[in-house]
Amino acid sequence: MNDEGLTGRSRHGGEVVYIYHSVWKTLLLVMGAGFLVFGSYASLGKGLFLTVIGIVGLIFFGFGGLYILWLLASEMLFNKPYIQIFHDGVVVRGRKPMRFMFSDVKKFRLIGYNGTKKWSNNAEMIGVVYKDKIEERKTENSSMLGKKLRRFNVVVGGAPESFATSELSMSSKAIFDLLQQRLEEYNSNNTVQTE
Repeated sequence: MNDEGLTGRSRHGGEVVYIYHSVWKTLLLVMGAGFLVFGSYASLGKGLFLTVIGIVGLIFFGFGGLYILWLLASEMLFNKPYIQIFHDGVVVRGRKPMRFMFSDVKKFRLIGYNGTKKWSNNAEMIGVVYKDKIEERKTENSSMLGKKLRRFNVVVGGAPESFATSELSMSSKAIFDLLQQRLEEYNSNNTVQTE
């Protein structure tokens, strides 16, 4: 797939952008997990400490690699894109599926894994900053742990919710730019309609 993602038409009008995981980037990640599984297997039976480390490595990297392969296979076999960007919102399919409407979003933010608010192509996540009333409602409806986690995410990454954008067919910056463009288009169309 190219750096543009796939596009289609929404039944409600407007172009839909489908973004999948990059096959090559994902396979490289799985190969890396395979090497770590092999290394973990090689450490079995070489003392108690190395055996425990080997078992933990086998479980973590083995199941992690299989899970990543399952995500890639389900995208390819069942045509389920990781991200779908519609004219009025976004659907992200991952461990915890997300759906948010542009009417609820104040802005998006590029975030690196170490929490830095990066504005470069190296960002690994995109944060969703909701409008004040929506964020208040989401915080109120969260558990005590959820409330603390949302506050922590805002302090560390600048956004209460985010989704991963590594190993995709489009760069994080390109996805961010597209989301910002769609948000601006939605806001300008919505403002024109209400006037």
